[in-house]
Amino acid sequence: MKSNIFSVNAEIKPNPIDIEDIVTEDIDLLSALPQSFVYETDLQNSLVRQAEELFPGYKIYGDSLEGIEYQIEGKRIDLLLENDTENKLLAIELKANVADFRVYGQISMYLNLLEDQFPDRIIEGIVIAGEIDNTLKMAARRDKAVKFKSYKMSLELLDEL
Repeated sequence: MKSNIFSVNAEIKPNPIDIEDIVTEDIDLLSALPQSFVYETDLQNSLVRQAEELFPGYKIYGDSLEGIEYQIEGKRIDLLLENDTENKLLAIELKANVADFRVYGQISMYLNLLEDQFPDRIIEGIVIAGEIDNTLKMAARRDKAVKFKSYKMSLELLDEL
């Protein structure tokens, strides 16, 4: 039986990457990198840390942060904020990437459940996503209680010793 093994002598040389080439020639490649959170929990954690800064006058609902993953009628609201001064509750639905028309049914259900549980409060909702699809905007166009926000990621570098 003949053997089909071949021997190849080849010299492997490193191909150094020049950062200038990446910055100037591969802009299209860099723009293809994700500009949004991969996981909804990462977005949620970020919002929880900055809730009072991003929503002035609001704080996370409850004395023991029960507004995080707030449970109501077997459903889970990603984040529930309260503004005691204005007697408001703000339900926040998060989508790491694109939010489409299906999210409107979800946030509307949450608002109705909250209105039943807290009839003396003003109830509003926000959908926060990497991108708000036009179908969602059309679905909720007449509903003044629901707002939409997209997020933009950024990175802050701090000088260290």
